[in-house]
Amino acid sequence: MKKVGILQLNPHTFWKRGGGEIQASKYVSLLKNYGFEAEWFNFNQPTQYDIIHFFGANIQLAEWGKYATKEGIKVVGTPILFPTKNTFKYKAFLAFDALLPFPTSLRYRKNLLEHTNMLIVNTQAEKDYISEAYHIDSQKIKVLGSGVSESLFDSILERSDLPDAVSNWDGYFLMVGRVTPLKAQLKVLNILANTNFKVVICGPPDNYEENYINEIRKLVNSHPDRYCWLEGLPADSQNLKALYRFSTAHLLFSDSDVAPLVNMEAAALGTLVVSKAHITVKEILGDLAIYVDEHNMIERLNGINNLSSNERTEKSNAIKNLVKTNFTWESIVENSAKFYNQL
Repeated sequence: MKKVGILQLNPHTFWKRGGGEIQASKYVSLLKNYGFEAEWFNFNQPTQYDIIHFFGANIQLAEWGKYATKEGIKVVGTPILFPTKNTFKYKAFLAFDALLPFPTSLRYRKNLLEHTNMLIVNTQAEKDYISEAYHIDSQKIKVLGSGVSESLFDSILERSDLPDAVSNWDGYFLMVGRVTPLKAQLKVLNILANTNFKVVICGPPDNYEENYINEIRKLVNSHPDRYCWLEGLPADSQNLKALYRFSTAHLLFSDSDVAPLVNMEAAALGTLVVSKAHITVKEILGDLAIYVDEHNMIERLNGINNLSSNERTEKSNAIKNLVKTNFTWESIVENSAKFYNQL
């Protein structure tokens, strides 16, 4: 049985797990079902692996592939790398970077991507960007997506599973994820400040963004009847699942997510998905998500509130079935194992 070392090393998210860490952990737990022994990469025995699979494209990983391949180890990467705004800008930066006499973070990232046997990405848009911007052979880039566990679809939830702070709340919009400027929770709270919409934020604070966090706290404290911040719940807790299930919709206004797990989790738990109209999100969810910007957000959220019960059920069932059919961790890891066997 071949052995796989799962490597995820991002100093920013190391202390509090994000989507990349969750994705990597699914490979650790599921690969054994498909003929591979898998574990978190052991730094004390780095040459024991047949395959190293890294997650993320941060520069701390820059030369792992370069030296691993010299040891005869196959290297697979899931870079989670796509600038949701202005891909042309980054392509131009990369072209200019090649002329500089010193390495930059973009060059380190290019080095990481080049020294791989295969890349597994979340969307076709991400594949196209990596191939064109970093000049990586498109033949070695596979598209699988991100997902949820099959068991999530069978969750049995009651209102009593809601956290105490919102146990009596109805009609709230939910925002799950790290509380950081990249996720734009503050912008949403400001847009909705003079409305009657209820918003529940669930996620740990980004302690590197003190001013941003203070602004969020100030707004939440000034609207205690409409805004609530739950500073993180375990990813598999009944509390979090219930927050999804009993929300009016999940709202993601981020500019930094490639294939957001929170969208998948919301859909799997029967919740409508509201997002910015990023190419990667639209590729996955198509017209089954509800797309907003800062100009039409209030109008679109009002539209959701005005849906009939039958309309809401029809929409939530459609997006739930899409995710169930195409985006489970079990199918994603199984297909990854098939790719491993091609190396």
